[in-house]
Amino acid sequence: MEILVADDLLETRLLLKSIIKKLGHEVITTEDGALAWEALVNSNISLVITDWEMPNLSGIELCKKIRETDLNRYIYIILLTAKNEKQELVEGMEAGADDFISKPFNNQELNVRIRAGERIIRLQNDLEEKNHKLKTYNDRLEKDLNAAADLQKSLLPQPFQRIDDLCFESIFMPSLFVAGDIFNYFELDDENTGFYLLDVSGHGVSSAMLSFTLSKFLSVEQGESRGLVKIFSEEDGAFINTPPDRVLTELNKLFEMGLEVMQYFTMVYGKYNKATREMEFSLGGHPPVIIVHKDKPPTVVDLSSIPIGMFDHSEYEKAVVKLEPGDIVYVYSDGFCECFDIGDGKVTEMMVEWLEQYKHLDKESLNETIRTNMRAYSDNNPEADDISLMMITVN
Repeated sequence: MEILVADDLLETRLLLKSIIKKLGHEVITTEDGALAWEALVNSNISLVITDWEMPNLSGIELCKKIRETDLNRYIYIILLTAKNEKQELVEGMEAGADDFISKPFNNQELNVRIRAGERIIRLQNDLEEKNHKLKTYNDRLEKDLNAAADLQKSLLPQPFQRIDDLCFESIFMPSLFVAGDIFNYFELDDENTGFYLLDVSGHGVSSAMLSFTLSKFLSVEQGESRGLVKIFSEEDGAFINTPPDRVLTELNKLFEMGLEVMQYFTMVYGKYNKATREMEFSLGGHPPVIIVHKDKPPTVVDLSSIPIGMFDHSEYEKAVVKLEPGDIVYVYSDGFCECFDIGDGKVTEMMVEWLEQYKHLDKESLNETIRTNMRAYSDNNPEADDISLMMITVN
């Protein structure tokens, strides 16, 4: 190991150099702190033995300069001093010294001090190496998570989309890179439009993976069965739209997790018929659907049900609501509910009151008001759940 000795007395430098060489180390000596600093900058020395009192740059000043400068390595500093007062030792520690050797010193004490310094330097180097590996791993993980987040966003529909006489708008705020929330809206056939919003329990990658899988089961292409939203009818000899309650029942059979796994999801699945202006939907353990009507009080549709995947043989109900032009249907994850939760148990009532209050705003202003409210909650609550909101306006 290479050790730097800084002392203005030649005899002290020669004595230290002789002792340290006998201990098996290489030694560089300087006669003041300024030259010691220059040697540290131009070498990889990690252990310094420096006198307290020196010209140009004292030992205390050298300690401070080392600690204030990033030399890309840890420098272990042993302060050589005749000072034994407590306050002076505290001053040395505050300046950045790691250890002290009192004058006059002996060989055995010097050996012990140097060996202690070696251990600290070795531990520091090991820590830096592990931190470097950890940073490399974290950078790779962040890159992968960003790719997963981009993939998830690619599965989501456009934030604004018109399908027949329905206008869909959506807001998506994941709590982490990826979310357990996912939603979609799509044309089922010439008369019917389908939509869903689901929220997988938990956060992060495991929840997102299940939401990815579920999105595939709920995908649809015109004219063919893709998952569960269309089934083939032997009687009609064609594919027909699956009723919402049956979609949830089939998902519950396919994704039965049990209490041991404790991963489940809540969901709304619905479809709208433009000829009848009827919207039918089912809820699987999901927050109520809120309908803000243009010319009458809001409707809250809450179907008591069990989250999907929690228990086998769960059954789900179906609600049918007649809609009129100007009505807005709000479907959301429980992260949106948290924006209104003040602990009084009246979350839905507050949401209804808030949405009713702003229903007369134009669509752009209403959308921005909702986004601002959601963003403010998310920014002030780092542990907030994923937040998803779907607004369906009837034209």
